[in-house]
Amino acid sequence: MVEHPSAREPAPGLGDRVREMRLRRGMSQAALAQPDLSDSYISLVEAGKRNPSVGVVNALAERLGSSVTYLTCGVEETRLTDLKTGLAAARRALCADRPQEALDQLTKLTKNPTGGAELLPVAARVKLEIRHTTALALEALGRVDQAIVELQRLLYGIDACEPSGGLTAGDPPGEKADRLGWAWWATLHTDLARCHHHAGDDAQAVRSAGSAFTSAASAADSGDPEAGEAAVQIGAVLVEMFTDTGEVLLARQTSAQLLQLAQDCGQPHARLHAYQQAVLVAETLGDLKDAAQWAERALHLLETDEAFRSATEWHTKCANLLLRARPDQAERARDLLAQHWTRATVSGATPQALAALAEAELLLGHPDQAAAHARQALHLPGDSEDGATTGAASEPGAQVPNRVAAHALAVLASACDQLGDRDKAITALVRRAEILERHGPRRHAAQAWLHAADLLTPPHPRNSEIEDRRLQYYQRALGALGLHSHA
Repeated sequence: MVEHPSAREPAPGLGDRVREMRLRRGMSQAALAQPDLSDSYISLVEAGKRNPSVGVVNALAERLGSSVTYLTCGVEETRLTDLKTGLAAARRALCADRPQEALDQLTKLTKNPTGGAELLPVAARVKLEIRHTTALALEALGRVDQAIVELQRLLYGIDACEPSGGLTAGDPPGEKADRLGWAWWATLHTDLARCHHHAGDDAQAVRSAGSAFTSAASAADSGDPEAGEAAVQIGAVLVEMFTDTGEVLLARQTSAQLLQLAQDCGQPHARLHAYQQAVLVAETLGDLKDAAQWAERALHLLETDEAFRSATEWHTKCANLLLRARPDQAERARDLLAQHWTRATVSGATPQALAALAEAELLLGHPDQAAAHARQALHLPGDSEDGATTGAASEPGAQVPNRVAAHALAVLASACDQLGDRDKAITALVRRAEILERHGPRRHAAQAWLHAADLLTPPHPRNSEIEDRRLQYYQRALGALGLHSHA
């Protein structure tokens, strides 16, 4: 989880709470100031005109018989602990494909003890995390427009825990990132672009991510390494969107920028993001040799950099990239995936590892083992019976479960086809297409519908029911591409 930086100013109401507690104890400003502060300083603090240091806040809390948490946030430590516990429960529900349960839990957290709807003035970081998780839950429920509103509020709206009314849309991007922290700023912009994409507004998704990418890249050019890492994170989304919409030239140009930014900032995660997108672009352009070289670099980084020793999900991703870019190294990739599969059980990335392991077995000519691994990935806790997961990532750069399910279903379809079971292959393709229609890439949804239609081609005389299904699949393929059939 991204760490939110400490506020540079006291939370709104700190002075009010100091005055409230002082009056409740019948103390004068002079008495509260003793022995090391002046009564005029206490007056300025209570008026919100002075920002007391952490040491002064600690001293005031002790003299007032209060807690630092209450003075700075307006809630007691026990309440803050309850909020953190509830937030963790909501995240677990979200990752287990129970978004409504997560949203219900989050709604309870935002109500005061008397049942009102006003969000308690909790610590800025906790409030940010609650609202961010709420946006992810809304997105997982298909309420993408509401998720967009929530993310826009986080980026541009009024935050009750921030001094001076929070940030507005007119504030410079650097100021917003400075307040939120570059990592959080990049995560929110990434999620916002993804939600616009899911809502079918690719133009707005590109504008939003493109503007954020330009701002972060500019700050990185001025020597801010954290901005460079943020730029790579946002730029990776741009590359995926350009690739998805067929703008391969823009995808290649942006990928080249990511590689330069990653090299300049020197952050391992930024380099890994850049290598991953370089593989994607190379694959799209049909340059498998170049794709393999970038996949090898990613794997070398994973195996030599201590920061990635326990990054099972990253190992899985890059082994999967190697699979697609270098089918001749499928056995090596399978061994890597099998090695990290055991670790994945602890880290929670087991479905990703199994889906990639299934693909490796398929490329090695073992369709029966591939089908077994794919089915296992689709029926692990957190996945629905048909594999159509709808969970959402809770950390910057985390894999979306829907993509994992779509990947496993693609492998399952191919394995079933090779095993001669066309019906099961078609069922898997339809489920894959339905996931991708909602969560993208939509061109892959179209390909899945077309593949399913092709498998329906009967080897015997025409059947009207089958012909109707084939026509339906072709129409769904056109719809996924934004086209309409006149049939």
